[in-house]
Amino acid sequence: MDPDVPVRFKVLIPRKWMDELKAMAAEATWLGRRAEFVANLKELDFRLRCEPHDWGESRGYLRVLDLEIRFGVVGLITVWYGMNLATRTVYVKTLRLRGGLES
Repeated sequence: MDPDVPVRFKVLIPRKWMDELKAMAAEATWLGRRAEFVANLKELDFRLRCEPHDWGESRGYLRVLDLEIRFGVVGLITVWYGMNLATRTVYVKTLRLRGGLES
């Protein structure tokens, strides 16, 4: 395995949050921050696929599900997610725009 190529995780995002991402993009556009939102989304995708275990804050562990619960922020976006190292899977629980973005 090439050490310069990050090992990928499978990221599962419920349909509800995919729809919410579209609404978040519309809100960011309305606020004049669409380019920033898109850049943040690309970084979030990288963080969740390539380094979910090194990024964000650990907030607990669900032993029965073998999930570490983590919270992370990328610019305008906050995310709660569960990570299973054994299956290399990330489960997105919640995506939100940070508050106070109007200023």
